[in-house]
Amino acid sequence: MKHALTLAALTFAAAPALAQAQGYVRVQDAKLPFSVDLPKGWVGLKTNDGLAGITAASAAKPPAAMIRLIFIPKNGKTVNLPVELAAFEKSVQADGTKLSRLTEKSVAYGGVSGIERTYNMTIKGQAYKMRLWFGNGAKNFYSFQHINTTAGYAKTDPAFTRALTSLKFR
Repeated sequence: MKHALTLAALTFAAAPALAQAQGYVRVQDAKLPFSVDLPKGWVGLKTNDGLAGITAASAAKPPAAMIRLIFIPKNGKTVNLPVELAAFEKSVQADGTKLSRLTEKSVAYGGVSGIERTYNMTIKGQAYKMRLWFGNGAKNFYSFQHINTTAGYAKTDPAFTRALTSLKFR
């Protein structure tokens, strides 16, 4: 599977978010195999990496936190989440990013089972924290992420929790 985190996406979260948005907006689009609540006031980003889904940031330009909700059709293929996670970690570290896993748990969101991990990351001397959920749906593989600086992470992670717990898959 093509891995759903690009250096451009990582560097967008180059500093803490300015402020947590007030309220949430339900995002529903016929092109998406899910609907989700995202923070009101966050902006959609185009990443131009060919991956389908939603990328939202707490501000239009860095510094900003980022939530990325990606899906990849399985086209009948079997997905092994631990193998995909290992490949993801390897691809992130390939460009010199330091990655340290903090936690791992099996968890389902919206009825789709998956594995959630949190990481500390260092990119070009900057410290980040990332929470990542890989889900194995009937038709799609899901990679949902929240990235922010270590300092700003605690302020924006509740928005990611809300997004995950609000998921409704089609």
